[in-house]
Amino acid sequence: MLRSSKYRRGNVKFHRRTSLGFHEGIEDTIGLRLLDDGETFEYEPGRLKYPQPDSHYTPDFILPNGIVVESKGYFTPEDRTRHLVIQKAYPDLDLRFVFTSGGGRHALRKGSKTTWGDWCYKHGFKWHEQYIPTEWLREPPNEASLKVLKEHLIRKGTRKSSKKGESADCPLCGDSA
Repeated sequence: MLRSSKYRRGNVKFHRRTSLGFHEGIEDTIGLRLLDDGETFEYEPGRLKYPQPDSHYTPDFILPNGIVVESKGYFTPEDRTRHLVIQKAYPDLDLRFVFTSGGGRHALRKGSKTTWGDWCYKHGFKWHEQYIPTEWLREPPNEASLKVLKEHLIRKGTRKSSKKGESADCPLCGDSA
């Protein structure tokens, strides 16, 4: 039986991975459901740089239609700020959230009437609870989002950077057009 476990080594929090490579918890639940349903997807295929020093974002799931799904068991203020920066850097990226059961109804902080779902609506993000809905999987390809991923996603095992002294057209990843 798989159990969710987080442990600390010094000041660093680690998340264990299952035998299939998913992080335990909501990512494991979503990944296993997609596999059981025979769906095509990519899991943490690479990362996107965004305009903060030495910062990058690793998407949890990328669907073939260009939808990027971020799974969240807990939606911290830092996560919310990071995703707003990513949204500003890549406005054509179709980024959506899947929260744990009841996650969309959690308050942003103690005493707040605003929920995680309210925050998503306010900032133009689609969201769902527990799993990726079939409607998202069946949506037609989002060409603009696919273009962002093709141009800016740094796949595992590859490196995108311009040589010293050369100019780059993209301030985020250093690529020339």
